[in-house]
Amino acid sequence: MRNVRFSSNVWLKARSGLVWASLLTLPATTAALPALAAGESGTWHAAGSLLQQRDNGQTATLLPDGTVLVAGGQDSAGAITAETEIFHPADSTWVKGPSMGGPRLGHTAVRLDDGRVLAIGGLSAFGTLVNTPLPTAEIYDAAAQAWSRTGVMPTAVIQPAAVVLPDSRVLAVGGSPNGTIGVSTLQVFDPRSNAWTALRPMSTPLRCPSALLPPR
Repeated sequence: MRNVRFSSNVWLKARSGLVWASLLTLPATTAALPALAAGESGTWHAAGSLLQQRDNGQTATLLPDGTVLVAGGQDSAGAITAETEIFHPADSTWVKGPSMGGPRLGHTAVRLDDGRVLAIGGLSAFGTLVNTPLPTAEIYDAAAQAWSRTGVMPTAVIQPAAVVLPDSRVLAVGGSPNGTIGVSTLQVFDPRSNAWTALRPMSTPLRCPSALLPPR
């Protein structure tokens, strides 16, 4: 099922304004960001070419130091990749990051309260008839420059929504078991125990949902 495409356009709130990684456009080695400094509000300029072309399904996550981690996705040959790279907005350059534990596409990434990045679910390969999602998640530690696996998820999903809760746990909402239909699952990851827990499911299945924590 290679005809399933996953959204990869991501808005990120950076220290200097809004950064938009336009990573689904072709050629996919091009990204862009708005220069929002004084006198340049609303203008755009090229952000430099990625080291590896990514056509679809990667994630972009703002790190505590203002750099951006791009992880996984589909490369120019159509293969799902485990490769990552990091964008430095100060000089619009990309550098190679540590590879994930395995290929991922259509996953969801969220920054934890301690600055690490959690990558959830997705695909590691395309199925012949159906796409089978990964029941795994992994964490990127920028200080250690390394990825590590979490416990197994109760339900394997593609593109769930994810939000960090006030107690630092992560709530993963819905997603898809194959890229075409939704699920009603709610799953919570606790970074202290490195474990996942299933909650009572929602009343309505949600495919590729969004989730937002209301202001406190």
